[in-house]
Amino acid sequence: MINVVLWILLVVFYLAVSFVPGLAPGAEAQNNGVLMGQIILGVIWVGFLGYSLYCSYRESLVKTVRRMFAWHWGRQIGLDLYLGLLMFCGMIFLVEGSLWIALIWLVPTLIYGNLVPLFYAATRLPMIVSGFAFAG
Repeated sequence: MINVVLWILLVVFYLAVSFVPGLAPGAEAQNNGVLMGQIILGVIWVGFLGYSLYCSYRESLVKTVRRMFAWHWGRQIGLDLYLGLLMFCGMIFLVEGSLWIALIWLVPTLIYGNLVPLFYAATRLPMIVSGFAFAG
């Protein structure tokens, strides 16, 4: 039952950050390269989401994590994952310019892992890329 509730909460989060003003991405002009990048990230996200749903159906995440954390490399991989997720939320802060928005993304990121950053990157790639347009 908890798996179903968590997946429903993820859908609600995705809908909120897609359609709620202030959280939803702006309509920005984009070039074909950025659009292709968004499509590729979107396809990767859909595939990863599908596989995550399949894994959720087949096996308990809590039991797997318990087994994994019994090993030194399991703990190291977990730390590595969460450090990367925190760094990504730091990038969200830099792109959005708002600690509040970064914190809104942080909680689901820490629960669902890379499903959330992949969604952010796929839906906000024009904003991310525009941050790299340095004046020369």
